[in-house]
Amino acid sequence: MRDEIIKKECRNFLKRVAWRLQYSAKRNVYRHTRMIDEIYGEDITSHTVSKLYIEEVLSQIPEKARFIICSIVIDGQTEEEVAKKLKISRQGV
Repeated sequence: MRDEIIKKECRNFLKRVAWRLQYSAKRNVYRHTRMIDEIYGEDITSHTVSKLYIEEVLSQIPEKARFIICSIVIDGQTEEEVAKKLKISRQGV
């Protein structure tokens, strides 16, 4: 029973630490993006944040899926072209 209480307290402590770190990081990003907005305008910030988000999402998926998405969406290749490069069917893409 005591071990469960200790585990729960540790989890709660780690959650608080993680929340503080996340809050601090968001505050820093907001501060820096505000400065960039003042210099370059709002469009560059939203473009940069979007690009960073896309890179983060792509880094979390398998390499083959990343290649397919980048080839079709970013490079503008057709599904058939990507399928030939990967030596799989178009439906597999």
